[in-house]
Amino acid sequence: MLGIANGIGTPFGDNSHGGGGFSFQQSIYYDGGADQCEAASSSTAWNPLVNGDLTFSCWARSIDTKEFSNGDQLWHVVDGTDSSQVNFSITGTDAYLEGRSRNVGFVSTYAINSTTQRAWSMYSVTIVQQRRGAQEVKFYVNGALVDTKTISNTTLTNSSLDFSLGSGTDTLRGYLCEAAFSNYAASDAEILALYNSGVGADPTSVLASAHSYYPVTEAAGQTSGTIADAIGNADLTMANFSAPNGTSNERP
Repeated sequence: MLGIANGIGTPFGDNSHGGGGFSFQQSIYYDGGADQCEAASSSTAWNPLVNGDLTFSCWARSIDTKEFSNGDQLWHVVDGTDSSQVNFSITGTDAYLEGRSRNVGFVSTYAINSTTQRAWSMYSVTIVQQRRGAQEVKFYVNGALVDTKTISNTTLTNSSLDFSLGSGTDTLRGYLCEAAFSNYAASDAEILALYNSGVGADPTSVLASAHSYYPVTEAAGQTSGTIADAIGNADLTMANFSAPNGTSNERP
């Protein structure tokens, strides 16, 4: 496959063998409709609805020659009326990372162009609890810090929640893999090492700690069953997928 420059980081193509022994596995192909990968009513799933730091990172790309759609979600967590999420908002053909942290919205002003959306790219967000009632949100694209926001927030202590990957109130229209979640804020250097010049790296080796990691080791063509958490905290149940959606051998 011919490498395509993404505007941030280095050009990339098929890096399925990665570096340092790391290999991309499969991905999950969502149709933007009712597809779901969820850990429902879980007390062991990654929990961003608490007073603390967090890290999220994944690789994703839109479908074929189209951009992402407005509201396409990378993850969503809800417990009653309390929710957190990261998704894309769209202006023209540009995408922007946005979301909520314990019901408080945030949005990056960094424009992700159509070339980056259509290629496999790594999207990461960290949140630091600066003091009671304030959080710093940092946005990364392909390992590079592209924006920082500060939001005011309250303290929640939710313990049982619904965790969704690539779905929630809106479902991703595209491919997603290598999703990793931690309950601490990764450093700029760790996010850059996770991108690893476009060839990727194992989050369990790069991050100081990881709560959940979904490398998608399941065989391509799966439309039901589970997507395993490699760390073992919260496997996800697939629902409403129909071929060709589901696990796919399309990967970075």
